Amino acid sequence: MPRASLPWILLIAVAMRVYAVLAWPSLLHPDENFQSLEQAHRLAFGYGVTPWEFHDGVRSLLIPWLLSRLFALLALFSAAPASYLLAAHLLLAALSLLTVVAAYGAGQQHSARHALIAGLVAATWFQIVNFADRSLSEAIAANFLIAAVALAGVPPARYSWRRLLWLGACLAMCVAIRTDLAPGALVVACWAGGLRVRQHWLPMLLGAVPVLLIFGICDWLTWGRPFHSYYALFDADLLHGVLAGQGTQPFSWLYIDLAARWGGAGLLLLGLLLLSLRRYPLWVLTAAAVFLIHSFIGHKEYRYVYPAVACLLIAAAMASVDLMEAMRQAWAGGRERTWTAALASGWLALSALLAIQPANAGDWTARADHIRLSFWLYGQPQLCGLMLYDYAWFNTGGYAYLHRRVPMYEWPDHSPAGQRRALDDGAANYILLKRASFGNFVPRYVLRQCDQDRGDETMCVAQRPGGCANRAGLPAVQ
Repeated sequence: MPRASLPWILLIAVAMRVYAVLAWPSLLHPDENFQSLEQAHRLAFGYGVTPWEFHDGVRSLLIPWLLSRLFALLALFSAAPASYLLAAHLLLAALSLLTVVAAYGAGQQHSARHALIAGLVAATWFQIVNFADRSLSEAIAANFLIAAVALAGVPPARYSWRRLLWLGACLAMCVAIRTDLAPGALVVACWAGGLRVRQHWLPMLLGAVPVLLIFGICDWLTWGRPFHSYYALFDADLLHGVLAGQGTQPFSWLYIDLAARWGGAGLLLLGLLLLSLRRYPLWVLTAAAVFLIHSFIGHKEYRYVYPAVACLLIAAAMASVDLMEAMRQAWAGGRERTWTAALASGWLALSALLAIQPANAGDWTARADHIRLSFWLYGQPQLCGLMLYDYAWFNTGGYAYLHRRVPMYEWPDHSPAGQRRALDDGAANYILLKRASFGNFVPRYVLRQCDQDRGDETMCVAQRPGGCANRAGLPAVQ
């Protein structure tokens, strides 16, 4: 088995991530835009939607600020929003290669075959590829959690100060970016630290301090006091129940959702995870801690536990090599390369099959219609105001994708009287609406552009001639 397979695995990972970014531009969740890309646009260009989290200071501005520097730099070469957004997605996809390297390194502790299969799964599994370029805090933090598990999952004799310093830095990055992952990070820290305070906990702490200082200073400069966003988040979610107000699901919801996404393959993967408990318990325990804490939180979303899912997949990948070895020895036949190639092909085929199942297929194209029509609107020189008739602002691409400094309005009143007022309103000369609603605006408006045909649900843009009036009574989204 060749030991120089990492460059080839990284090449495959890069190819798949670049293809996914180019072929399926999408927004999996509103937070992917409005918690990062929109804020980066606002910092770079001076305008954008500011959701309540950034009014109340419950989110760190460090990542949006870093992305804003990238936006401003790319704007020097191209004014089109597609340019700086593509660069941001490619940058985040490049960061996700940390997961591939960490998985490969974890496997290398056991054999070259473990490294090959673990790295290949991290490079190609559909869920990991789908989250690779997401500007969601869970997706970014997952890279550092997985790196930390890989650093901690070595024999105690290999815990050098340098390794423990990096381990502390990765754990700090993970928790600073996504505080909900603190239970998983704590499992890793306790596994590595044990009872050795000076030998293990001290270097981990020294590695964590610079990272935490950076986030603390960023909050001080932006919100007025160190670590303000973390205090404010604790106050909003735990003391005032803001998160609970966004909906609740039963304790078992996350497990049912994951079972639906894995389908019949879930039994196979569950069996591999049971096997992995013996040789790779840290990966499973870390994932279990993340799943468990989110099971007790009423508001649940699949993206919250993506870092745990990635840990489970890496553990299952390494366990599959153990199973392959046992089968090969029991059947006393076959070359190692043949068995390894068959196992790798099986993982690739399983990932491809699950990626196109109904439970997962929609993730590749989520809100793609908003993206395409936002880019089209950017190129309309007559645009002076945009009315969101059938869509809430948080389900659009915001100004990050529109990149035009024009007012954007919501029109929630769809009663007959409200439709008449919308028709007579002069604040916007373009309307984003469903095809079924277009009849309410005939003949004053003309249908200019529609996305992929979905019948009455097709997203369209209508335009009327003329400019826009300044309507103080119609508050703009801001």
